Amino acid sequence: MEINIKLMTEEAYVTLQKNYKDVFEQIKMHPSDCTWLGEYLGFEPFESKKYTIEDFNLLDSENYEEVMQDNS
Repeated sequence: MEINIKLMTEEAYVTLQKNYKDVFEQIKMHPSDCTWLGEYLGFEPFESKKYTIEDFNLLDSENYEEVMQDNS
């Protein structure tokens, strides 16, 4: 199985870290999405990576703690 994952670029991470007070305010204003990042940074903050993983099944239980370690 091949999945595509977007990871934050090093440049985006360093820029956000340097401006952490502004970033904190942006996160408070947009708590459930990151659409503001590209405009704030002035460039695409994420890069796609392709990873190949073996297929797997998640265990299910009414008590998630019973299967949490196996699923992680």
